[in-house]
Amino acid sequence: MHTSGCIQHFKINPTTLARFLRRIEAGYPKANPYHNARHAADVLQTFHVILCRGGLAPGYADQHVVLSCYVAAVIHDYEHRGLSTDFLTSTGDSLAVRRRGRDKRCVGDGRAPSRPEGALDV
Repeated sequence: MHTSGCIQHFKINPTTLARFLRRIEAGYPKANPYHNARHAADVLQTFHVILCRGGLAPGYADQHVVLSCYVAAVIHDYEHRGLSTDFLTSTGDSLAVRRRGRDKRCVGDGRAPSRPEGALDV
């Protein structure tokens, strides 16, 4: 994020960013063989390479798009239990019941992660 200029542009406190990333990392189950923190880091790094070496930034993608994509890459499988929506629905899982009628791609159980006051001062 330093090379993209997002930290400077949005005046993101590096300590706050590190805390945020550690909290997101903690939401990736270690027991999940694929949808885990290493996978999230790989998606983030791949996006960064596409962005920087693929010619998207600077130019096509402004700072808001870049930061949004970085965050999306990091949280895209947050609290993923390794089960498909179809499986959860067919088994009557409480997560599927809560999500019925909502977008299938929401963070965790559809609620924003809880955070202590001031934890995301970005």
